[in-house]
Order: sequence, then C-alpha cells, then structure tokens
Amino acid sequence: MPDTRAVATDALRHTWSNLGNLYLCPPWNLIPRPAAGRPIGNDHHSLLANDDLVPDGLPDVNCGPDPSPTPPRSTGSRKRKRHSLQEPSLDHDGLAGKRVRTMVVDGLSPTCAQSLLEASTAPATTRRYACIQCEFTSWMRTESRDPEKFDIPSIVEFLFQGWTKSDWKPQTINTNKCAILAMYQEENDLFNSHPYAKHLVTLVKRKDLKAIKNTPVDISPILALFRAWGSNDSLPIDDLVCKLAWLLGICGFLRPDDVQCINVARPTINAAGILSLQVVAPKEKVGGSSTVVKVLISPASDPLICPVQAYSAYLTRLPADLTTLAHHKSTRTTPRPDTVPLLHHQDDPSLAIASSTIGTKMNSITDHMTFPPDTTRPSCRAIGSTLAAFHDVSVDEVKKHGRWSLLSATFEKFYRLNRNSAINFSSIVLAGSGSTASVSGRHNGK
Repeated sequence: MPDTRAVATDALRHTWSNLGNLYLCPPWNLIPRPAAGRPIGNDHHSLLANDDLVPDGLPDVNCGPDPSPTPPRSTGSRKRKRHSLQEPSLDHDGLAGKRVRTMVVDGLSPTCAQSLLEASTAPATTRRYACIQCEFTSWMRTESRDPEKFDIPSIVEFLFQGWTKSDWKPQTINTNKCAILAMYQEENDLFNSHPYAKHLVTLVKRKDLKAIKNTPVDISPILALFRAWGSNDSLPIDDLVCKLAWLLGICGFLRPDDVQCINVARPTINAAGILSLQVVAPKEKVGGSSTVVKVLISPASDPLICPVQAYSAYLTRLPADLTTLAHHKSTRTTPRPDTVPLLHHQDDPSLAIASSTIGTKMNSITDHMTFPPDTTRPSCRAIGSTLAAFHDVSVDEVKKHGRWSLLSATFEKFYRLNRNSAINFSSIVLAGSGSTASVSGRHNGK
C-alpha cells in the first residue's frame, strides 16, 4: 500500500533541506533500499549511466514537519505543452553533458550545442533499445563477462542464443544487434566486418524459410455494406468518418498516420473530379528530410463507394472556420508547418483525431472481410496496392502511387498480399487449334 503521507502530499513541490534519514520521507520511503555497498542509479555501468529511464540518484531531502496538503492533481487528459527553447544548463554529468561541453569549447553556444545533440539522437529508438541493452548487460554479468568491454564473440553468442532459445526472427536479431552496437558506437564497422558476425547472418538467413503470400483479398462485402448504408448525406457522422478513412486508405494507399497528416487548407478537385490531397510530413523522407506529398484520388462511377463523394460529403459536416493546429510531429528541433487536419473530433472541432483512432476506424471496416484463420488483418495500404497489382496495374505504377522507390522491394516484401495473376492463361494457351509458337529453353523434361 502507498504511504499515506506520500499520497496526500506532493513532496516534490516542496523544498527540503538538511539531509536526514532518506528512506523515512515520502515519497522516497516507497523506494527499496539498495544493498550495502551498492551505488544508487546507473553509475556502476558507464554505458547506461545516461539512460533517462532510471534516475541517476536521489535528491537531498529531509522529513520535517508535514507540509500543508495540496489539492490532488486532475487525472484527466491535458494538452501537451510545447517546450520553449531555453538556455541549457551544463551542470549535469554523464556522456551527454560532456559532449555538450566539448561542443561549447569548440565555439558553439550552449543553445546550439544542446539543439544539435538533441537532433542527433532519436528518443523513441533510445527507449526501444533500452530493454535489450539491459538484457544484454545482465546476460554478460551472468556469463561472468565484462559488459563495458567490446567483445564480438560475446555479442554473437548472445544473438545466437536468442535465435535458438527465444526463436528470434531475422528482423529481431538485426534490431537487437543495432541496440547492442549502440552501446559501442565506435565499433559498428568492426563488428559488421567480423567473420563471426557474417557467419551468423548467413546461418539465420539460410534457416529462415519464407512462405509466399497468397492471401485472398475480397472487398465485395465492404462494398455491399457501403451500398446498404445509402447516401452519404444521411449517413451518421461516425459511419461517414470510418467510410472516408477506409476509402482514402484503399484508393490512396494511405496509412492512418498519412490520413492524420492531410492538410485540408489546400485541397482541390479538378474538372475531371480528381481529388488532390496534401500530406504534410508523411513517413517517407527525401535525403533524411520530411516532405509534402501530393496524393491524387480518382472518383468512382458509383457515388455510394466513391472516395471523392465521401470526402465532399464529410466537408459539409465540418464548421466553416476550421482551426489551424500545430502538426502532431512538430518538435523543437524538427518543426513542421501548421495544418488544418481533415478528421476532427465531433465534440471539439479544435482537436484532430489521432492516427491510432483513425487506424481503429479503418480496421472496423476491414473486419467485414474474410481471411484465413492464420492470417493477420492487413492494412488498407496493403489491400489497395494488392488489388491494383492483381488487376494488371504494373508494379512500377503501384510503387509510384504508393510512394515507394522503384528500386525498392518494400511493396513486394511487406505489402503485396497476393501474387496470383488475373490473366486467364488457359484461354490464352488454348486459344485455338493449329496455332504454332516457338518454345525456347530446354526440352525432354529438362
């Protein structure tokens, strides 16, 4: 049970002095006492000392008289505050602080040095890597090996055991390898060129049997559902949002995050009825920088399943003066232009619908399709691109519409659900008696 004093008192908001018994004061009395002689925090491992997931130490506090209770904080949702660019402090220890101080000595201002350091790091990657780094460090100690020493055989052995005992897939092995090498950034090339590492990659690829995807893709139940719903004008707003998001994902090969990035401040529908959408800062980047992508959505002959008609009907439901909002990917170091999002909350039009909610709405429509029991639900981007390739659209055109590189195998590897052909080869081969054709290649069963 939590200590009553810790619950009723926001101890971190009060100033404490005169160090007393640390583990009798709220909220520090909730923290287990460290073993004798063991330092607090991560200072015993220099590679993890800068990890922001575990505090480096505990502040100097003293229990004094009970401070006056403060009202409990609201647990409701709060808008994320945008941090202002402030002069960073150089009075912190660790590798990050040393790098900042080195950059300042080289002539950069503290603000510039801190901003460049933050821009060169990826917080999401750091958090994702922290778990496997801790697991690797623990394994090294269990095996009586020094985790601070860069040892290629130890890394290869750890990855090999994960592959054999934990059934790690090749992609998982590669991700975990990158996480471990991030602890020894200067040694990446040395590891990748080592024969042990090359042999491990060869072994994993040789044993990894890839099945060719042939998932049946039939959207006729969804098209029948849309026709049963009737006109877009009389459709409930929730159903219209689900329908619009799904049609844009299918016809524009859009992810949920792409739909959230649509800026309706500059949409156009030309004389042919083709809708031009502006997607600001999608996942695809050019030269490492974010871009603004134009996506063209063509109309369908049936207005009940037409994405352009659904888009126009949805715009009539929105207020005339939509609020310009900060881009959800905008940060201090990587600002994005403000946009007018397409999908808004109905109760509060000043709030945009998050990509996770958009994905849920898309999936609610996709769930009307039938898939084999051992098949996971595909994305709208995968369904649309697969149907286009199935109906004789060239793969190059599919890649262009999906914003894949023409030289990239991403579409074939991760998005194409079915590689069957829609061509009736029987009618072509058996086109007529007496027809002749030259056959090249080996004969006699070879």
